[in-house]
Amino acid sequence: MGCYDVQRFVEMINILINAHGARVILTGSPRELQIVNPILQGCNSPNVFSAVGKTSIPQLAALLNACKVLVTGDTG
Repeated sequence: MGCYDVQRFVEMINILINAHGARVILTGSPRELQIVNPILQGCNSPNVFSAVGKTSIPQLAALLNACKVLVTGDTG
């Protein structure tokens, strides 16, 4: 299974924030914290939030429904 490079995610998020004033919400299961934490640290922005392990499936669906843009990693 491939996995998108953490630094690439950081670069993309920073571009979205700086160019468009984006607010970014990172999602995933609790076991994905090891992937998300370096992204959070790399961005170091108040516009980046972690919802990792904090949403139910219905809550995640509502969150995704409110998004203007969705970027995902390789899900296999």
